[in-house]
Amino acid sequence: MQPYTLAASSLEPSEWRTLTSLGSGIAVTAGVVSAVVFAVAGIVVGVASELGRCLLVIAVLAPGLTLQEFWRTASFAARRARTAAANDFLWALGQTAAFATLLLTTHITAAGSLIAWGAGAWLAAAIGSAQLSIRPRFDARAFQSARQWVGVGTWFTGVTAASSIGLYAVAAIVALEAGNHDLGLFRVVQGSLFGPVQLVTIGADSVFLPHLVRSTQSTKATGLAAAVRFSLAMTVAVTAYGIVLLLSGHLLLVRVFGSAYGPAAKLIFPMLMAFAIGAAGHGASVLLRARSRGRALLTMQLSATAAQTLAVILLVRPYGVLGATWGYAIGSAVAISLSWFLVLRTHPTDLGSGAGPATRQTDDATC
Repeated sequence: MQPYTLAASSLEPSEWRTLTSLGSGIAVTAGVVSAVVFAVAGIVVGVASELGRCLLVIAVLAPGLTLQEFWRTASFAARRARTAAANDFLWALGQTAAFATLLLTTHITAAGSLIAWGAGAWLAAAIGSAQLSIRPRFDARAFQSARQWVGVGTWFTGVTAASSIGLYAVAAIVALEAGNHDLGLFRVVQGSLFGPVQLVTIGADSVFLPHLVRSTQSTKATGLAAAVRFSLAMTVAVTAYGIVLLLSGHLLLVRVFGSAYGPAAKLIFPMLMAFAIGAAGHGASVLLRARSRGRALLTMQLSATAAQTLAVILLVRPYGVLGATWGYAIGSAVAISLSWFLVLRTHPTDLGSGAGPATRQTDDATC
C-alpha cells in the first residue's frame, strides 16, 4: 500500500485512476496469495481444531480485507477522505450486523467471531469499487507495477516485521519473567487503554503521508517543517488522552475489566511516556517513508527493537512488569532519536519555511 501511496498521491485524476486500477489488482492478488498460505496452514493444523478453522476463515477473508484496505488508501491518495470514511463505515455497519447475529446464537466460537469481524470488509471491498468507479486490473502492466514497487515495499515490510517482532519479544519476556498475570496487565494497558491512540495514529498516517508526498513533489519542499508540526500535534493529542487515563484509569480498569486488573493502573504513566515519546518522532518516521528511505527506516527500527528488548530484559527482573513498561518506553526514545537524526542528517536547515533543496532521496532498492 505504501509504495502505491508514494506513486499515486501527486498524480492527476486520469493517471491516478489508471494506477489505482493496477494497484487494486495487485492488492487482490496479494490477498489471494495470503489466502492460499492461510488455507494450507489451516489444513496442516487440522480443520477439526479451532485454530485450523480460524486459519481457514482468515483465508476466506484475506482478499476482501486487502482490497478494502486498498480502497481506503486510494481514497486518501486522491484527497477523497469522505469516500474513505464512508467505506470504513460500511465495514463497521456490516461488522455490527454480523456480530449482532452472532450474539443471537447459543454457541460463540473464535472462528465465528472472526467471520463476524471480517464480513463487513467484503461488503466494503465490493462497494468500494463502485464508490471509486474503478475495477481491479490483472494484466501484465499490473504485475510490472508490482515489480517496480517490490524494492521499497520490501524495506517497508521489514520495518513492520521488526516492530512486530519487538512487541512479541516484550510479551514473551514479561510472560517468562513476571508471569501471565502481569502480561495480562501489560497488554490491557498497551492494547486496550491505549488502543485508541494506535487507531488515531494509523488514521493520521493515512492522511499525512499522501499530503507529505504531494507537498514535497509540488513545492520542492523537504517536508521537514510539516513533519515537526505533525509530531507536535500528535504529541499533544496523545498527552491529553494520557492525562485523562491517569485520572480515570483505575476506575475504568476495575469497572470494565474487573478488580483483578486494578494493579494495571500503575503502568499507565510509563505507557503514556512510551506513546508520547513515539508520537514526538512520528513525523520523522512518516517523512522518511515519503522520501522512500526504507533502508534507513529498517536500520532505525532494528536498532530500536534491540534497545527495547535489552531494556526490558534488564528492568523486568528487578522491577517486574513496571520495569518492563519503562523498557518499552526506552525503545520509543531510541526510535525517535534515530528517526530525527536520519531526517536532519539529510536536510538540517529547513525548520522555518518548509522549503529546501529539491533533491529527492531514494534507496538503492528503489532505483
